[in-house]
Amino acid sequence: MDVALIRGMDAGSITWAPARIVRAESNNTRAEATADQVRTARIAPGATFRTPLGCTPNAAEGLRLDGEGLGLVRCTAHDFTSGAYYLPYAPRLTFDARGEIVEVADRYHP
Repeated sequence: MDVALIRGMDAGSITWAPARIVRAESNNTRAEATADQVRTARIAPGATFRTPLGCTPNAAEGLRLDGEGLGLVRCTAHDFTSGAYYLPYAPRLTFDARGEIVEVADRYHP
């Protein structure tokens, strides 16, 4: 799923709606749902979580992005899904053959 709007997450699963990035007057872009359907998938053991700045105040390493604007700073599953500090913006979700999430790469949004 190239762009997802996270609707809920916990230590074992993520619920999202399919989305797309569109132009916006504020902050240049925004994510909007492309369908009303909401999906849920389990997080695979050993899944990777990456963000632009890190998931905790102490993890910030400065802005690190790949060529598509996806974050490169690794986070633990707990720090990413707990919502205590970090809230994702339109991440890319990658799935394995069983339909479990194996990677979450969040986007930079100024």
